[in-house]
Amino acid sequence: MNRYGQLAMDRMRALQPGVLAGIEDPDSFFSSLGEELERQVDRLEQQITGPVRPGETYLERLARRRAARITAELEVTSWVGAPAEGEPTPGWPAATVCMAVVGAPDPDDPSCRQGQELRG
Repeated sequence: MNRYGQLAMDRMRALQPGVLAGIEDPDSFFSSLGEELERQVDRLEQQITGPVRPGETYLERLARRRAARITAELEVTSWVGAPAEGEPTPGWPAATVCMAVVGAPDPDDPSCRQGQELRG
């Protein structure tokens, strides 16, 4: 299982344990889901990065690709583990917002404390 499949399983475990329990073969399901998520991230990264810019150095291109990868990962994985529309789950979407924060979340932000408790 790749990291996207593991991310999906972890979020499902935290946000919808009952749904996770109902999946007959979680390893196979999340392995397949992870592969599909990775394909989507790769495609979106390429679209965001676009062609090499005139005069662009290797390091500039590398930095643009890395930024595009981060953006693509956040875009593609933002819905992973989310409850179905109309099915509220305590801590959602606050938990997702804090999971997506790069760096340390603000300890004074109550929504981030909720997210940390869910990941616990």
